[in-house]
Amino acid sequence: MSNVIGIGDRVQVDFNGAQITLCRDAEVIYKPQGIGDSWVFKGHDTGSIYHISEGCTITKIIKCTP
Repeated sequence: MSNVIGIGDRVQVDFNGAQITLCRDAEVIYKPQGIGDSWVFKGHDTGSIYHISEGCTITKIIKCTP
């Protein structure tokens, strides 16, 4: 399993410094390719699409298997 976050990964997205969680369970559907580009996530709970171009913390959700 890779530590790099990529398309299709399940993640949690939090805004830096604001102590606000945007989405606890989202799928990465686009990863920035250059300056001024945005992350794009799809929330699993609502199906909402989020375009994030500001500082955020993205935490990869790792499912443990017994």
